[in-house]
Amino acid sequence: MNVRWMVLLLVAAAIGACAQQDAASRLTRVVLFKQGYGLMVREVTLPAGAKEVRVADMPAPVHGTFWIVGTMEQLAKITATATTGDRVQSVPAVTLPELLQANVGEVIEVKTPDGWTSGTLLSVAENRNRAEKSAALNPERAYLRAMATDAANLLVLKTAQGPTALPVSSVMQVRKPAGTGELTMTFSRKEPGAVLRLRSDGQAGTVQICYLTYGITWAPSYRLELGNGTARMSGKAVVINDIEDINTPELACVAGFPNIKFANVLDPLSMQVSMSQFFASLQYGGSAEPPPVMGQMAITANSAVAYNDIRPITHMPRTAPPTLPNDTADMHLYRFQDVTVGTGDRAYLPFLDKQIASKEIFRWNPRAYRYGGEDSASEVWHLVRLINNTNVPWTTAPLMITQGDALLGQDILSYTPPGAHTEVRITKAINVKATLQEESAGGAESVVINKVTYKKYLTTGTMHVTNGTGKTIRMEINLDVDGDVTATSQKPLSMIELPRRDIANPRKALTWETMVPAGQTLEITYTYKQFLR
Repeated sequence: MNVRWMVLLLVAAAIGACAQQDAASRLTRVVLFKQGYGLMVREVTLPAGAKEVRVADMPAPVHGTFWIVGTMEQLAKITATATTGDRVQSVPAVTLPELLQANVGEVIEVKTPDGWTSGTLLSVAENRNRAEKSAALNPERAYLRAMATDAANLLVLKTAQGPTALPVSSVMQVRKPAGTGELTMTFSRKEPGAVLRLRSDGQAGTVQICYLTYGITWAPSYRLELGNGTARMSGKAVVINDIEDINTPELACVAGFPNIKFANVLDPLSMQVSMSQFFASLQYGGSAEPPPVMGQMAITANSAVAYNDIRPITHMPRTAPPTLPNDTADMHLYRFQDVTVGTGDRAYLPFLDKQIASKEIFRWNPRAYRYGGEDSASEVWHLVRLINNTNVPWTTAPLMITQGDALLGQDILSYTPPGAHTEVRITKAINVKATLQEESAGGAESVVINKVTYKKYLTTGTMHVTNGTGKTIRMEINLDVDGDVTATSQKPLSMIELPRRDIANPRKALTWETMVPAGQTLEITYTYKQFLR
């Protein structure tokens, strides 16, 4: 009878092993956003005959972004449940008990206070955790548990005298018998985590799991190499991966900022939030508990949701995995093929290297100090104007500017679509001196505007720019004037009407652009009339 029961148990265990097994899955697509989020697309293989498969290492998806996708026929036969479970991870041994665990099944020698003992290591006991619900806890917070741990202190050796049990704490040294090789230094450890169980009719097939999760992003940067009338733009993406090993045939980095409304809310399927925490994060981003009325309304509206008791999804709608969209006016994707980057690693991915059109200019804004600008009235900046003649946009990122082996400076490159132009600062032009002098006369003539009396003044200004760079430069001067410009010694490139600061005077933005030979001084005069109270 005992033999019969033993056979039945073995048969049942074999059937269970066939019915449930870990699913083979692989990342097929990763899309990274600058905000620290990544869209992951994982393909899960459903083996023939497996009634239930486990997908370990469940991610922590953003609420509402976790989807199981496939054909309607597949989804109609699949139910899914998220639960807590264990995952096996291979780690290096760093303590003597871990070293013993790494060598289970090996012939070893251990030294205790009684001397050396040799034998095959049969087992090493692990700590035992006992989960106890506290009766004093609020029923709404019954997911909380007080953990008690029974410390393990036992190993079993198969010696010449038979199985022998020893306390792990008595072991002082461990070694392999001479001529039998080296000690194993890594072991498999179980860690708790979330597990997704997929139940089906046992037919073979594949489905995809798509989710948005936090912990992986990309950081772009550019390098501009200036030459003799030329410029070369290089761009790279640095992938920052802090979530899982990535080995995917397709990875894309998004230039753009999509609206992710629930970015700070974890999906309940992550098994990392209780029901109360989930409702709180919906209302307050997880920073506080919801008011009783709001919480009650949320519980009433979502009464089917319970922590650690996610109901199986019995009717899955037909869906399709997210695709990499074509470039739009709002987003662009830099695409890479066959990318591998481990957890905690960083990947260097170049995506641009092209000759571009550029023009170096020197810019002076004499009014910068008056209107709260970051420059003083006498500062001249050396800039470079860039035209994006590539077929991809430039995303906002740091830009390093070099010439040969020399670092000239660093600035921020603003988002620039193909065909558009942008400007970046190189450095302050210390060899270009600029001064402005103004003289006002008048005050005798009066005028009443909106019942307020103003006096008219005539102001004459003189600007001097001296080029000490040793080469001809393109000089741009930007001058704001509160008043009516009546004359200029050199015609401005443009004169734009600006919003008025007062009712009496128009406001103009004048721009001059002209070449200044080496060692020469540019002089521009202008006159404007202004009414002052």
